[in-house]
Amino acid sequence: MIKFFRKIRQNLLTESKFGKYILYAIGEIILVFIGIFMALQLNNWNEDKKIQESLDISLTMLKNEIKTNAKKIDDVKDYHIMVRDTLKTLEMPKEAKGIQGALSFWRGMRTPRLQNAAFQTSIQSGISKEMNPKVLEVLNGLYNYQDSYHHC
Repeated sequence: MIKFFRKIRQNLLTESKFGKYILYAIGEIILVFIGIFMALQLNNWNEDKKIQESLDISLTMLKNEIKTNAKKIDDVKDYHIMVRDTLKTLEMPKEAKGIQGALSFWRGMRTPRLQNAAFQTSIQSGISKEMNPKVLEVLNGLYNYQDSYHHC
């Protein structure tokens, strides 16, 4: 292909057809610009596709993490409901030893420790820039509240 264009250039120059040579040169420049433009567009499209794939993966991971956290919260809630219902029906003995035996089911106050690895990963990787800011704000508030609760 390059030989073909070289031959055309040489023929135009040797035949003293300078006007046609200029026209040919402008056409060749336009072809180069079109090629560069197409390459840039393809590169942008590939980058957008990579970002979308990363976003989809992050959102799936966040969704799974939220489901896991909801399960943890439900488990703790169920435990506290069981404690409440048991205490309502429990007859407390008068002696300390009897009280200790009656409360043997009690395993202490439970609080769920929520996972936030997917959230942190999306923040650190920069993919969070592509997410809904309201969702990020709510999740950040939740995890900050949990951290403040566990550091008390």
